Amino acid sequence: MDIYYGDLSPEDVILEILKFLEDNHLIKRDHFVKWAGMDPKDLRIIKLSDDSEWVLKSFNNEIRYVHPFPARYSLYSLRVKANSIRSAVLYMIFIGKDLITEEDLNIARSVSGLSPIKNLTDAEAIKKMIELLRG
Repeated sequence: MDIYYGDLSPEDVILEILKFLEDNHLIKRDHFVKWAGMDPKDLRIIKLSDDSEWVLKSFNNEIRYVHPFPARYSLYSLRVKANSIRSAVLYMIFIGKDLITEEDLNIARSVSGLSPIKNLTDAEAIKKMIELLRG
């Protein structure tokens, strides 16, 4: 999954997306669906004020038909796997030290039965998640 870590609040992101939709006459469901498409592979990418990119997809719902999420490898987004998030949360709960070591990460990972990491370079996403959680 991709996690946005930029300066825009969730409310700011939604307001900017709504403004984009309004400015481009895409607020009505039928207009948005025609623009974005309904196939699961259909998507549109827009850029927000902080230069982050966001994917807009159609969702099959009469009221909530716009599905926004951070674009892959966009500015201020981090691509992570669920186990990286789990590892970061476990590290913060059970270890919490500023200096992240391979040994400490593996202790935290063992709590939920995750396999050990081989070295810290394999854990860059986990380290970034820990930094974001500390943020």
